[in-house]
Amino acid sequence: MLIEGRRIFKGGQKRKTCATSELLATESTQNEDEESRLHGMKFSSRLHVGGLAPDVTADEISRRLAPFGDVVSVDIKLDKFSTGPQQCRGFAFVDLTVSQESEIDRCMSVLNHCKWKGRKLMVSRAIPHYTERQKQTEAQRGEK
Repeated sequence: MLIEGRRIFKGGQKRKTCATSELLATESTQNEDEESRLHGMKFSSRLHVGGLAPDVTADEISRRLAPFGDVVSVDIKLDKFSTGPQQCRGFAFVDLTVSQESEIDRCMSVLNHCKWKGRKLMVSRAIPHYTERQKQTEAQRGEK
């Protein structure tokens, strides 16, 4: 049975917990996994993960997203102007490869607005960099 999310009611407010992310990711039906292995298709997406704590590491982010698919890379944006060791600016980009496109949507719905390390995460699809978008529009103009 697949549960869409659990909510904890505390003080009249609804809060999503991250504890259910591992449960949701492991409760995928075996039929979907077998079908995707037979076809061998992989979907890749770049996610923007915001609301990160300053002391978060790439390994911790990778472990948090691992139940949803293969984490290809984690690019934590660091604060260049910190006086001590460089800390996270509060966001990172994660390249995630999954067997089905719906897994990416499920990852975003489960982790978005949940508390992790005392902060509320914000997970969404990353917008391509300006230069990449410009190259795409030029390529589309060239095709016409």
